[in-house]
Amino acid sequence: MKQILLGTEGNQPFKITQQGVSRQHARITIGDDGIWTLEDLNSTNGTFIRNEEGEAQDVAPHPKQRLFIGCAEPVRAGDLLRKIKAE
Repeated sequence: MKQILLGTEGNQPFKITQQGVSRQHARITIGDDGIWTLEDLNSTNGTFIRNEEGEAQDVAPHPKQRLFIGCAEPVRAGDLLRKIKAE
C-alpha cells in the first residue's frame, strides 16, 4: 500500500500550488491490488472526481481520469502515475 498526500504544504512530491488548495488537501491511497482511494482531508474547497464530491472514492487509475482538488485546475491521474513510477 502507498499513500500520497496532495496539497500546498512543504516538499511534497505532489505539491499543488494553485489558489484554493489546502496545505494537506487530499490523500490518495493505492492498495496492493492497484485500486486507488481518494480521500478529502477536511479541506475548505473539497475534492472531486468527475465533478462528484465524496469523502472517499475509489479511482480507476485511468491516465485521462481528472481529479479536482479544491479550486485548482484538474489533475490528470496519468500525471500522478508517472510521478509515482518515477519515485
